Amino acid sequence: MNRPFRLTGVGFFLLAGACGSRSALLDDLPPEPDFPVYDGSVDAGRDTSPDVVDAAPDGGEDVGVPRIDAGPDANPDDFAPVVFGQTASTLYKLDLDTQRIGVVADFNGCNGSVLDIAIDETSQMYGVSQSGVISGITRLFRIDKRTGTCTLVGPRGDYPNSLAFAPKGILATDREVMVGFNGANYIAIDTDTGTVTTVRGAALPGALESSGDLVVLTDGRGFVTVRGTSQEVACTQHDCLVEFDGRTGAFVKNWGDVGYPEVYGLTYWGNVLYGFSGVGAVFRLNFGATAVVSQRLPFPEQPTFYGAGSISIAPTGP
Repeated sequence: MNRPFRLTGVGFFLLAGACGSRSALLDDLPPEPDFPVYDGSVDAGRDTSPDVVDAAPDGGEDVGVPRIDAGPDANPDDFAPVVFGQTASTLYKLDLDTQRIGVVADFNGCNGSVLDIAIDETSQMYGVSQSGVISGITRLFRIDKRTGTCTLVGPRGDYPNSLAFAPKGILATDREVMVGFNGANYIAIDTDTGTVTTVRGAALPGALESSGDLVVLTDGRGFVTVRGTSQEVACTQHDCLVEFDGRTGAFVKNWGDVGYPEVYGLTYWGNVLYGFSGVGAVFRLNFGATAVVSQRLPFPEQPTFYGAGSISIAPTGP
């Protein structure tokens, strides 16, 4: 399921009173703005701040959450237990020790609404944004998670509104791979070039489609929030959680109703998934024997969350 503001191609044609191919639409768009473009260097866009960054929540009080900043060989158990959520315009941080949520920064330079984020093993954040009302025309950015500053990775593309990183050894033996769901299709994205390839088409059974986010754990398990129906399981009033094989995209299990609709953000730490919904709910998903149990976290605001992410090698155990 797309975010509310993303219109289908048909809707755009009706609004514009025209028809034609996607390439024709691209030809009619204005030239690319002068974004800072990632040059592939190791230091480009990396965090250089001290070990602690202050995030100011609602009342302006510091939450004092240590910044995750670790190389690919570091022990994930040493990382600060922090996950991120975001609206179309603002980055939030949830400190799992205190269960407090604070605003980090507003996005800047992303040229539109940010649809989702993902964080790699080095703690580098990426995001996809969309400007205007044209569905399917999006851009991939690197994002400084201290300031919200965006740096363009590649040209306009057709990137999904669900992003995560499959850790090293899942889809590639020597590197991690950015992945996502386009509807029911499990895809991979090259973060150097922006190239999108299909890992498994029609990975979700029946009429299920991604409602907005996924995670792939270090052990290869994948989870995605979905809407629709399949095998007599209705995921229409609320979203459901589907488990899949992160290596192949193959369907494993539908864990059922998560208790909330529009779960556009999904991330994890330990044996707990964290959901961020378009209706403003932030919640934990704990695994039972056959289903998941949701527990809402206290958060007085109700922003429209569009995505979430945590470092790709976050621990999977308690």
